[in-house]
Amino acid sequence: MRLLLGLLVLMRTPVASDPVQDLTRLEQRLIDALAHSDVRTIDGLWSDDLIFIGADGKPSTKLERLSRMKAPAAPSVDGHGKLNFFEQAPV
Repeated sequence: MRLLLGLLVLMRTPVASDPVQDLTRLEQRLIDALAHSDVRTIDGLWSDDLIFIGADGKPSTKLERLSRMKAPAAPSVDGHGKLNFFEQAPV
């Protein structure tokens, strides 16, 4: 009986994951979210107390950074039936 109970406990214990794979997966999620201006995903990945220091030396908070992000523009088709792209967003 103890053996059976011990096996059941072991079966329900989560297996430790590979930290390198976890970090790689999270980094890819962040890269994808930034590329698509996915504010909801970025908000979940960044810590609430995160402070950014810009190239000009000025700090900004997570909330300030997220508020400056916007969803990419919807694709538009020019008069010739083709998509035009400007800075990774269709115009």
